Parts: sequence; structure tokens; C-alpha cells
Amino acid sequence: MLNQTTNIKVSVCVVTYNHEKYLAEALDSILMQEVDYPIEIEIGEDRSTDKTLAICKEYEKKYPGIIRLHVNEKNLGYNWNFYRTMERCRGEYVAVLDGDDLWTDPQKLKKQIDFLDNHAKYSICFSKYYVCDKDSKLGQVTGFSGYYDLNDVLAGKCPGTRTVVFRKKYFPAVLTDEFEQISYADHILFALIASQGPICGLDEPLAAYRMISDSIYASKSMETRALNVVTNYELMKSVFSEKDQQEAINEGIVNEQIRLERYYFFTFNIGKLAQNSYKLIVFDFSEKKINFIRSWKIIIKTSLKLLIGKINIHQARM
Repeated sequence: MLNQTTNIKVSVCVVTYNHEKYLAEALDSILMQEVDYPIEIEIGEDRSTDKTLAICKEYEKKYPGIIRLHVNEKNLGYNWNFYRTMERCRGEYVAVLDGDDLWTDPQKLKKQIDFLDNHAKYSICFSKYYVCDKDSKLGQVTGFSGYYDLNDVLAGKCPGTRTVVFRKKYFPAVLTDEFEQISYADHILFALIASQGPICGLDEPLAAYRMISDSIYASKSMETRALNVVTNYELMKSVFSEKDQQEAINEGIVNEQIRLERYYFFTFNIGKLAQNSYKLIVFDFSEKKINFIRSWKIIIKTSLKLLIGKINIHQARM
């Protein structure tokens, strides 16, 4: 890995807050990348209350030509730390890794950069990824692969953040007012980038998402996450106003409502189930769809799996 400071090929955006247990492993997984071009690691440290900052300084001192540390004057929260750190990236390409995740393949960057170098029309290259625990034990492979356009991203095909590499020239220099209210910044940012060209997902896991209870995402209930996603979609309608874009966003909203339908059924929350069912029925009536029927087919299929012991109640609610 070359540590030149000019003509940087790839910047790696690392955002971190209270990641003292995992940050070193995340940084080491970047430093192990087998590339023969200049790379930089931009760390956005969001005023952690543990030893995260000390770890950042240790790595910055050890790799002065590669790592640039930026400590925010105050805690910005994930979204703004994410955006500001990306903004500082100077490379032709930007790769993304949260401070509690890791890359698992030493050729991750090479595989993705090779693809983007050879396919100029694509704006993003991503991949599947593992789920791992607090001890970095790799579990199931998740995510998706293939070729997608903006409407696919708007409908819910949002790449796993830890797997993404994109062209920096497509990074939005000006954000819309909706960004302030968005719960998860990655979806709208990747959609804005995908508006400049299609995206491609490689059919192999190159990274790992650490499923731990104290992470920003996993600490929220499934219901809260789904409701936040629905709110995000509603906000994104102001940004992506074309008819086909609106239809794609509506598809994403319906998919989250179907998830909620199943969650409320298997948590026996009859009141919220009725409210959610009403929303689905009203949408189906106005758009001549059958999403309510589709949701109950999923519930029946899930119930059968539960009855024969293929899944447990926790899995049924997910």
C-alpha cells in the first residue's frame, strides 16, 4: 500500500464514536488491502467518551502518510460525521467503513476499483457481506448482488455501507434540507450518487457487519427501524420527484409496511396491526395493488414455518 499524498486513488471514509473495542481491527482490515496505488484513510472522530480517540491518534502516528484524523469540535451525530468525513476525502474513489465493522478480503478494494476502472458508466460498486459478532466470528452472508439503477435504490436496494466504493466526483456537494431529518444518511446519499449512473454488486462477501446490541442500528427495535425507514422515504419524495421515482419510493414504503404487518402480528399488537393494515388497504385501493394480500401470504407462510419448528418466534418477527 503506497502512502503518497498526491494523486490519491482511493480514500477510505471511517466514522467512529465509542468504538474502542473494534476500531483497531477495522483499521487493520483497511491497512491489509493489497493495492499498488496511493490510498488514504480519513477518520472522523465524533468526540467519543471512551478510548477511541487515543486509538485514532496511535494509528495516525504510526501511519502518518496514510491516516488523516479529524476530531469534530462537538459531537455531530452519525449522519453529519458521515457526510463531513466523506467531504474531506481526496481520492478518485471513496470507500466506506464504520469503526465497528471490518473488511474480510485483502483484495476487496482491488476487486471493486478494477470493476469501476473498467466500467466507466457505473457510479458505485458494492458487495455482499458477512454478519459477525462482537468476537469477529463470521456468520451468515447477507446483502445482494447484480446490476441496479436509481429506481432500484429508491425502492430499497440500498447497498451495505461497509461494502461501498463510489466515484468521488458524484458525491453531492450540496445537501437538501431533508438531510437534517433523515434517520439513516446512507440511503439518500447513495441514491444521489446512483442518480449519476447505475450501480453494481459483486456476488461475494468482502466485508462484515458487526451485529452488536450497542451499535446505532442494532440498538433500535425492528419496529423503530422500519418506521424510521418509512419516514426517510417520505422525506426522499421531496428530492426525487419524477413519477417513476415516486413509484419506486412507494414500493419501498409498502415493503416496510409489510414488514411491520408481520412484526405486529407476531408480537400480538392488534391495535397497531389494524392501523398498519388500514394503510396498506388504502394504498392498494388507490393504486390498484394487492399488497395487503401479499403481506398476509407472508404471515401465513411464516406461521407454518413457526409451527413446524423451522424458525423461532424471534425470527418470525424479523
